[in-house]
Amino acid sequence: YSNTGSTHSYYNPSQGSMGNVCIGTNAGYSIDSGAWNTITGHYAGFSTLADENCFYGKHCGGDNVTGLENAFFGTLSGQNTGADGAENNYNTFVGGICAQNFNSGTYNLFLGYQAQNNRYMPDPTAYYNNLTNAAAIGANTIVPLSNQIVLGNDTQYVGIGLSADTAYTSGNNGPQNRL
Repeated sequence: YSNTGSTHSYYNPSQGSMGNVCIGTNAGYSIDSGAWNTITGHYAGFSTLADENCFYGKHCGGDNVTGLENAFFGTLSGQNTGADGAENNYNTFVGGICAQNFNSGTYNLFLGYQAQNNRYMPDPTAYYNNLTNAAAIGANTIVPLSNQIVLGNDTQYVGIGLSADTAYTSGNNGPQNRL
């Protein structure tokens, strides 16, 4: 543990700017101007230069260079997001390998193991980038366009308003249709 100033707490004492907390091997390694980031994990936030991000997990947010106010949680979550300085602000990614190769976009929510991960996309070479206000919820779920919400993938059923349904809660039926 090393404290490089009154407002800094760093595992790696070579870091420097106001209010950052970086814990883990090379976590927040490149920070020299960004402020108020909380970065925890091996190589998490490695390239980050921006402000007010929260990255928790190994390689999480590793290539985020200029993205502001993002919250990434889980190993490899948002690993390549913001590579080459692409715009990526105000995103929330939660789950292991969630949005690993998602490069750019704003106001997005991806929840679940490998949600918005390009290897599950119809065209693995397309990263479905530049999304705005999109949400992919569930393991291996992909949202292809801005202003859309996708619940589950093509192997999952989605139930809405079933919390008091006795057939559903007894385990006999559950959701019968895909949306």
